[in-house]
Amino acid sequence: MESDRLHLRPRSIQDLDLCLAMDRDPKVTRFVAGPWHDPIQHERFVRERISRNYGDGLGYWTIIAKGDPGRFLGWVMLVPHNEVGPDVEIGWRLNRGPRGERDMEPRRLP
Repeated sequence: MESDRLHLRPRSIQDLDLCLAMDRDPKVTRFVAGPWHDPIQHERFVRERISRNYGDGLGYWTIIAKGDPGRFLGWVMLVPHNEVGPDVEIGWRLNRGPRGERDMEPRRLP
């Protein structure tokens, strides 16, 4: 899936280190419960979410800057609510830029 500025692809184990690094930023995860301060539990937590099958059309997608394919911006998800459904939860986690701002700045559409 892509837009003018972004490319989304299914999240894979190759994204593990990028996801772990993003989660270690306390400003990125300050409102999200998780094992961010325990490296072993944190890696297990992310690996499990990367490898889980959430069903057709559901899961996690990695967000990449289209003009800079090496630039990891974060991820979006559509997963069964409370891990069972039938309702679906949508969520996202975005990296912060080198000056501390979000990498994905809002943009007004024409």
